[in-house]
Amino acid sequence: MADKQGDHKSPKITSYEKKVWDQALNKEEYVLATVADDPTEVPEILDKSTLDIEVQRRNRYVEESALVQLVENKASPIDIVDSVINEIAEELAHLKYERNKSISEGRSIGSSSIKRIESLKSLAELLIKKTENFKSSGIDFRNPKFKAVIRLWMEFLYDALQKAGLDESTIDIVFKQIEADITEWERKVMDSV
Repeated sequence: MADKQGDHKSPKITSYEKKVWDQALNKEEYVLATVADDPTEVPEILDKSTLDIEVQRRNRYVEESALVQLVENKASPIDIVDSVINEIAEELAHLKYERNKSISEGRSIGSSSIKRIESLKSLAELLIKKTENFKSSGIDFRNPKFKAVIRLWMEFLYDALQKAGLDESTIDIVFKQIEADITEWERKVMDSV
């Protein structure tokens, strides 16, 4: 990238690379400079070794992130969403802290308030969707997949009763009772989920 240190027309630039001559190494090296929103502020220049250390720290931090770990370990979507909610809540707390700090220092709070409002909106939308999904994920006893699971469970139970030495007439009595009680059982399950 080009050297933008003297270019104050675009203060939103937050970083750039610059080739400089390193006298000690007798060669050109890239360094990273960051430019603040205030174009009059002097940019910070980092040497390559400091930049490499920062990249390593960042990569290690990302790898150790709870959210990244959940995704990489293929955690359940519910656990991932819960982690996202925690991450958003943490960012909201940081934004509120920065906003309050800006107020106490007499600085503008416009950008931090806008970011916080957007994050609050995202959190609220996520919580609403999670609640809707939870309500809609109730057990559907008419679902063919659910019926197949119950059928397999009943076959398993039947085989277990046979292996336990129960005679066919006793097993039939047990299954007739299950058939008679299944509607009440479905209602209890729906009430408890």
